[in-house]
Amino acid sequence: MPRRTSPGSTLNPRIRRALVVSWLFTMLATLPHGAQTAPASTDPQSAVNERSAGLLLASGRHDLPALIAYALTHNPEVSATAFDGQAASARTRQAQSAELPRISIEGGYALYQPDLRLIAASFNGELGVFGNNILATDLVLRLPLYAGGRLVAEMRAAELLEASTGQRLARSKGDLVYNISSLYFGQLAQMRLIESLDASAATLVSHLDQVNAMIAARKAARVDALRTEVKLADFRQRSLRERNTLAVQQRVLLNLMGAREASADFALAGTLSRPASEYRTTATLGESALEHRPDMIGARAEFDAQKARVEAARAGHRPTINLVAAVGNRSMVQPTQQPSGQPGSDTVSRIGITLEIPLYEGGRTTARVDVPS
Repeated sequence: MPRRTSPGSTLNPRIRRALVVSWLFTMLATLPHGAQTAPASTDPQSAVNERSAGLLLASGRHDLPALIAYALTHNPEVSATAFDGQAASARTRQAQSAELPRISIEGGYALYQPDLRLIAASFNGELGVFGNNILATDLVLRLPLYAGGRLVAEMRAAELLEASTGQRLARSKGDLVYNISSLYFGQLAQMRLIESLDASAATLVSHLDQVNAMIAARKAARVDALRTEVKLADFRQRSLRERNTLAVQQRVLLNLMGAREASADFALAGTLSRPASEYRTTATLGESALEHRPDMIGARAEFDAQKARVEAARAGHRPTINLVAAVGNRSMVQPTQQPSGQPGSDTVSRIGITLEIPLYEGGRTTARVDVPS
């Protein structure tokens, strides 16, 4: 038997609400997990392992472009900055999703004093179930209508921070390319210097043999051989020092490239050439740097992002308006009044607009926008 019907209706109201609940839950079940479309997630540790797979530099001779390409793939700092960019992109998507509706399932238990009716009466004289223990389960839809500009400011800040992270990544790659190039040409020059010292030492060895032959023929003094030996020792010491410097440069290059070690026959390919002359004034160079350097562009974007964050914080003083729609079930636990034939649960639905005006929050919003005096 139906509990109640309204005049002129052809369908029990409880049945209509049950149909609405069933339809909403069916629609919710068909939605994909996650409100917005996101790229396929990857395990950050797996990505790090992939970048660390090439810890041994390949054998053979490698030119500068090959070294730069390897470093851009395996350098830890560039990889970390790239992960920061992915995190900033995710925060941007998070800020953008704040303007989209939210659908959630909410439940709770409430103890009322005095006893409360399970659901409000829909016509005069309607019987009802009363008690003080009510369980509620709702399917709730919330859509922000007005937030005082907070959502827009937060989205703007997230987008600017993402752009700033991209510029920092570009700057990090530029620094890496510069350092790799500097070490590459520095090692080529160092090898030329070592070859020159070895050639000088070989010449001194040949000269020392000639001096010793002249000493044996009593045509030169012993002091001449001693002078040559001192010069030879000096060249050998300088050669050893420069070889140590070359080894340090090689280790720094490996660290920048993200490699633990190089193969035994790894070598650099290329030749030194005189750089092209370029004449520009200091003022021109400074203006070009301020306009085109990625770190300067990123710093300006981060500054604008901080201003947007301040605007978002100031919006905490303004009211917020939301559209709220819900449909759910109410159940009475141990009812004190339950007329015969009245069930202890029923479905309810609502739709409306809520207004929230902040009056006191312990100074939280004020602290977020406070500036030092």
